[in-house]
Amino acid sequence: MKAHTKTILLLFLAGNAGSALAAKNSLSEADYFPELPMVLSASRLPQSLHDAPGSMTVIDRETIKRTGARDLADVLRWVPGFQVAQGTGYTNAPAATYHGLWTRASTGLQVMVDGRSYYSPLWYGGLFFDAFPLSLENVERIEIFRGANSATFGSNAMAGIINIITTEPVLTQGAMVSVNAGNQGVADVFTRIGGGNDQIKYRLSANRQHDHGLNWFSDSRALNKFDARVDWRLTNHDEIRFMASGVKTAVQMGHPAPLVAGAEPERGRKISSLHFQTDWKHQLSGDDTISLRYFHVKESLRDAFIDQTPLPRTLIDPLATGNIAFLIGTDIAVVRDDLELQHNVRLDATKRLVWGLNWRRDDLTSVTQLIAPNQIKVTTSRVFGHLEWRWSEQWLLNTGATWENESQAGTSFSPRLALNFQPTRQQTFRFGVSRSHRTPSIAEQNMKMVLNDPAMPAFAPLRYAYFSDDNLRPERLDSLEIAYLGDFRPQGLVVDARLFHDRMSDRVSHVRNKPLPANACSFCALPGGNLTQTYRNAQDVTLQGLEYQLRWRTPWSSEIWFNQTFARIKSKRILVDLPPGEADLLVLRSENSMPSRAESIHWMQELPWRGANLTVSFSHSKPMLWWDAPALSTRRVDWRLALPFNNSFGKGEIAWVARAGNGPIEEYSNGAQRFQQYTINPRHWINLRLEF
Repeated sequence: MKAHTKTILLLFLAGNAGSALAAKNSLSEADYFPELPMVLSASRLPQSLHDAPGSMTVIDRETIKRTGARDLADVLRWVPGFQVAQGTGYTNAPAATYHGLWTRASTGLQVMVDGRSYYSPLWYGGLFFDAFPLSLENVERIEIFRGANSATFGSNAMAGIINIITTEPVLTQGAMVSVNAGNQGVADVFTRIGGGNDQIKYRLSANRQHDHGLNWFSDSRALNKFDARVDWRLTNHDEIRFMASGVKTAVQMGHPAPLVAGAEPERGRKISSLHFQTDWKHQLSGDDTISLRYFHVKESLRDAFIDQTPLPRTLIDPLATGNIAFLIGTDIAVVRDDLELQHNVRLDATKRLVWGLNWRRDDLTSVTQLIAPNQIKVTTSRVFGHLEWRWSEQWLLNTGATWENESQAGTSFSPRLALNFQPTRQQTFRFGVSRSHRTPSIAEQNMKMVLNDPAMPAFAPLRYAYFSDDNLRPERLDSLEIAYLGDFRPQGLVVDARLFHDRMSDRVSHVRNKPLPANACSFCALPGGNLTQTYRNAQDVTLQGLEYQLRWRTPWSSEIWFNQTFARIKSKRILVDLPPGEADLLVLRSENSMPSRAESIHWMQELPWRGANLTVSFSHSKPMLWWDAPALSTRRVDWRLALPFNNSFGKGEIAWVARAGNGPIEEYSNGAQRFQQYTINPRHWINLRLEF
């Protein structure tokens, strides 16, 4: 209660800081603090932040550069409500999630690039950050919708939306090279070239990223990316965009010999992802447009190792020798096709409407995660619409919904109603209610993972690690929010606050409570050997809290962002019968999947010497759980010091970037063994950027 009182007082003081600052500021509103940006991610209509039906954070190209981030997850440290880890042990890759609950694979977030969904059927769904083919150098801005938004983008936009808008080729003419070099094996190279004529503009880029990961882990990463975009203006009313991107990633996993109990052996994991997209947009008249989008995706993930167990093979075969060694493999290939039609129309002076149709087919093939048939096809059909109605100068109504049918999960309907009250042009109070859904991934619905010993082929299947039932219901999230957006332009201050209460029903979780028949596998006839893991609609939970962001462009050539979040997750009901201890573990994982309090401050300062600039970020978080791994209360400092230049070679910038500069930081610990602890040591690198 005390913390909430301090927060409310801080918001009050921020909103009334103008009288003290106005005297020091002689610049006009337009010169000193530009208009808040227009966004597309809230409703599919271009809207100002004041008119949007939800709370949003927008990070533009310059701010992305000032963060010093090498990957998308790192940028999200600047957004209130997000939890970010450099690596989680589960994938040895960066991880980010919004409001916990989906910490294993970020399955509650819908990530899009130029309207193309990156929510992947690969593995558990969600976003594999190591399979993300886009380089940050090609990003114009990132729009983050903080909160459920299935009403606009369908299922899987349950926690929020990350919509990435890439830079138009017309803005990237010429060539650019960027190089990073530093400790812990940081070695990145990015190259880009752009050209074209009055009708056609293009952008081509290639990027290689490499680092050694944590100092004493086998977690080196090497990513090779390409990205291409062509914009073709056919007529004054028609334009076509062609986009292609891809990534091949090699990630080191496991631990070098000699192995300790519980550790996986060292090996390599390979991930690839290819994306192709074509957009056509036709302007009918004024604000009326019709667009058609098609994209095609191919992804794959391959990983395998031998798990040596202490169990003798004589448990199964009296004549066998040695201990059982399970072959644990991941070999998955995914193909996705997606087609969408969208129509934006202005009905009259006070009403705008967007509606559309979407069809998608996912094809997942795996000989390690699925028993016959080894291929699953899932189709999804959607109808969506949103109406914006300004019935008076001060009142704006946003209402919309998505109807969706998936061949496995069935039908869902996700509506939203948001009412914006704007007493002035610079202040908005918003009241919103919505219902969102998340359809279980193909893996959650169908995974039947067999463990066999290559030395005992006659006894296959030896054991089941997972045996899904294919009868999961979609997760459902009912949300209520009260929000405030204040744009105090003369003082350079923006106040963005959101009070939320979410109720999730039918939360999907993997639990160990499925008994198999004694003849289903060789282990199934042994005591306890027939109990395997599966996915269930296991839990109802509630999530409530307050988050806010203050952005202040000071009179001293600096900009300061301050984020803070207070939240509490409560397990309301367990929906399945679980063995002793399993229910407690389920509650523990969910209720601690986000910190009770987190804050960060980001200071961007222009320096009085040749255009130099400094960015310093400080973040603090209370303890939480990354699935099973306890993340400790941490304090982290990052910085970037940059000096621009312009000479006969071209214009550019040289920068010194530090991550966890105050380290070492114990990000999380899952036991006393070294392989169970993730300690982040300071990472420094020099960035050289040249445009010509």
